Amino acid sequence: METVNAWTKAGVMIRAHLGASSPHASFFVSPSKGIAFQRRLTEGGASISTGLPGVTAPVWLRLVSEVNSPNEYVRAYYKKNASDPWTQFAQDAFPSVVWQPYAGLAVSSHADGTLAAAAFSNVSVAPKSDWQDASIGRTGGQASTSGGTFTLQGIGADIWGTSDQLEYVYQQCPGSCTITARVASLENTNQWAKAGVMFRESTGANSRQVDMIVSPLKGAAMQYRAATGGASLSAGTIAGAVPGWVRLVRSGNVFTGFWSTDGVTFTQVGSVTAVMNATIWVGLAVTSHNTAAVAAAEFDSVSLTQP
Repeated sequence: METVNAWTKAGVMIRAHLGASSPHASFFVSPSKGIAFQRRLTEGGASISTGLPGVTAPVWLRLVSEVNSPNEYVRAYYKKNASDPWTQFAQDAFPSVVWQPYAGLAVSSHADGTLAAAAFSNVSVAPKSDWQDASIGRTGGQASTSGGTFTLQGIGADIWGTSDQLEYVYQQCPGSCTITARVASLENTNQWAKAGVMFRESTGANSRQVDMIVSPLKGAAMQYRAATGGASLSAGTIAGAVPGWVRLVRSGNVFTGFWSTDGVTFTQVGSVTAVMNATIWVGLAVTSHNTAAVAAAEFDSVSLTQP
C-alpha cells in the first residue's frame, strides 16, 4: 500500500448501496495508524472508528455479518500471518437489516486529488444468507438449499381458513418489495397441495398473510388473510401447472399476484389491500394439504427486489 497520508486506507467493506452517504462497515489498515474498524450505521449518519495502533500491512482482514432481527451485526477479525488464528477485534450492529448489501475491497488515499495504490490477495467472499426456515402450525417439514435451488418439504392441512400449516423459508421485507420464484416441481399429495411465494406478518399460524401459489390440479391462485385469526379469501385464480413462475409485489399495503409460464410475460391474477406492519416476512411456502403426507417442492430463479 502506498503511503500518501498517515490515514491512507485499504481494506474490506460492507455497505448498503453505492451512494456516498451509505451505511457501511469497514475494516482498514493504514501506513502509520494501525488497523481500524470504521462504520456509519445509518444513512448520512456520523462515522465511528475503533482503532488498534501498531498493526501494519501485510495483514489479513475479515468482516462477518450476521442477521439477528431486527438488527444486523458486523464483526471485524484480523491476523498477521496465514497460519495464525483469527482474532475478533470489534463489532457493531446496524439498527436494521441491510437489504442485499455490497461487499468488497476499498482504498482511499486520504488526500484529495492524489491516488494511492494497494494490492490485495487471497480475496474470498461468502454470500450472506438471510433465509430462515420454520414449520408453521405443524412440525415435520424441512428445507434445504443447493446453489440457487430451494427444496421444501411441507406437511399440513392447508394454507387457508383461520390458521395455516406449512413449511416456510423466509427473510425480512423492510417496506415495499417483490419476490419472484419458479416452482420447478411439486408432489401431488392432494389436488390442493400448494407451493408458492408468500408475505407474512409473523410465523404464527393465524398470521395475516398474502400468497401466490400453484397447485397440482387447481391452477394458480392468489389468496390472503387480512386479519389475524380471520378468514382466508381468494383474490383470483388462473389456469396453470408446475413448472411455472409466481410473483408477489408489495407496494405499501397493496399486494398484487402474478403468474407466468416462461418467466418473461407475467399475468396479473389478483390484487388486494391488506394492512400489515412496515417490516414483514417474505419467502417460499409449501403445504401438502394432507396431514398424513409430506409434499416436496423445488424452487429456483428466486429473486427479491426493492424499488
